[in-house]
Amino acid sequence: MQKEESDSPSQTHGVKGVIFDLDGTLIDSFEAIREGFNTTLPLYGLDPLSLDETKSVVGSPLKDTLAEMVGEENAEEATVIFRKRYKEVYLEKTLPMPYADEIIKKLFGKGLKLGVATNKHGGFSRKIIEHLGWNELIGSVVGEGDTAKSKPEPDMIFQNLENLSIGNKETLFIGDSPVDLKTGENASVKTIAVPTGHHSKEMLLKAGATVVIEDLSCLEEAVF
Repeated sequence: MQKEESDSPSQTHGVKGVIFDLDGTLIDSFEAIREGFNTTLPLYGLDPLSLDETKSVVGSPLKDTLAEMVGEENAEEATVIFRKRYKEVYLEKTLPMPYADEIIKKLFGKGLKLGVATNKHGGFSRKIIEHLGWNELIGSVVGEGDTAKSKPEPDMIFQNLENLSIGNKETLFIGDSPVDLKTGENASVKTIAVPTGHHSKEMLLKAGATVVIEDLSCLEEAVF
């Protein structure tokens, strides 16, 4: 259920919580994702993906993406194959995006509640957060499989709001894709876009972004 705005004052211009997308926003996991695709796609007669091609398909739920590539009838099998390879490499091949560690620690230190809403599998997502040392700072991680529907439906945002006990009108959502913009709109949360994944500032503006920051180093000014 959608949580409504709280009447409590805040030292951060009414902002009490920040929810982040994961891939392309907080983390760079594209090489690991690429390995998953490139183990899977040749089994169905498809060419491996370049890094840029990999970035271009990240954002939607994995099974949906694979269904478009290998056919709906093969999507479930292909998802299992992808995840088997991804599990072998994802921790060693995942890095924080520039300024991610700094901004997470700064926002947490200011008393904001932090969450993640991602179409990456929830189990993998929580392991990454723990691996990067953020599990004591980010209080809610909601990924694929944790809610009935994935982004751009608002379920993941609403689950974060419930987990963190904050309202939609006192929350910012940070993402790098049109899927994230639509998710924020559907959840009635203010969304800030960062062009650090596949989509440029121009692409994000064309998709409806009203606030685009250069990278996460600019987020502190947007919040405070």
